[in-house]
Amino acid sequence: TIITTEQPTFTYINADFAKAYGLEVEFRKSFKGVTNSAFIDNFSVNMNASLIFSEVDLGSSAVAQERERALQGQSPYIVNAALYYADQSNLNISLIYNIFGERIFSVGDDLFPTIYELPRNSVDLTISKQVGNRVTYKFGIQDLLNARFRFHEDSDRNATINERDNVIFSFRRGTLFSLSATYNLF
Repeated sequence: TIITTEQPTFTYINADFAKAYGLEVEFRKSFKGVTNSAFIDNFSVNMNASLIFSEVDLGSSAVAQERERALQGQSPYIVNAALYYADQSNLNISLIYNIFGERIFSVGDDLFPTIYELPRNSVDLTISKQVGNRVTYKFGIQDLLNARFRFHEDSDRNATINERDNVIFSFRRGTLFSLSATYNLF
């Protein structure tokens, strides 16, 4: 952020040095053969989680800013979980969950504190059905929970958001419903 008037102006500056490293774990499991139920055989799960450490060093270009901080936009963790259903009649259902850790939305300076985007739970549902060899119908719900997007400034400048920090903006985007039909010519 650069001060040009009473309102901040957003700009980008390349850093002298940055690093990001972490750990990701993934688990996949089909339920085929786990029980004697043909219905349960159609389910599978996939879960993954990432833990990310990031740091940027602005070097001498760190005018009115901290020289070292986390990378803008990089969450310290990401968790995904999915439940899938696929049967012999070409019915496919997926339910997908995602959450990410508190991340820098806008880097602050001496006058304007850094703004953080807070974690948000997201759930998406997709149902598709292939009819014959050429037609597929698909129904989707994106952001089923319609969770609030929350952006807070780090008013006390301690690099984390707490009850003393100001809300900059908060909104619900809404839940998106989609319906489509695809016809395959070949």
